[in-house]
Amino acid sequence: MEKAFYRTKQAEKILAYVQKMSGEHITAKDIEKHFAGLDDNIGLAKIYRHLEQMADKGVVKKYTVDRNTAACFQFLPPDRNCSEHFHLKCEKCGKLIHFECDEFASIQEHLAKKHGFAVNSLKTVLYGLCDECNKKNGGR
Repeated sequence: MEKAFYRTKQAEKILAYVQKMSGEHITAKDIEKHFAGLDDNIGLAKIYRHLEQMADKGVVKKYTVDRNTAACFQFLPPDRNCSEHFHLKCEKCGKLIHFECDEFASIQEHLAKKHGFAVNSLKTVLYGLCDECNKKNGGR
């Protein structure tokens, strides 16, 4: 049985914020912080429930990277295809970066042709340091 996506005032506010952040990975905690800053507290459980409903309806994409990282959600306009990308996760600050690169696409193609292995890019995560944390560590 398909879950309904209830269009309550809070659901509309959450959807408007997610749309405003189009293309960005955001967590339920990010949304909670945003509304708390506006003195419009929406409970975390309610935010999760609405995000899950939106994901079930295909309104947002849901990404689960690992057991230690909160699920991320992303709104993409219907005209933007987001099927082929990878994720980079900063081991220091925890930032999750949506990453599209032709070089990785060629590696994916190589793995399929030469090794018979189809990579699920939506579940592929590379760990390291983001640019900001790398600079703080004396890199680059």
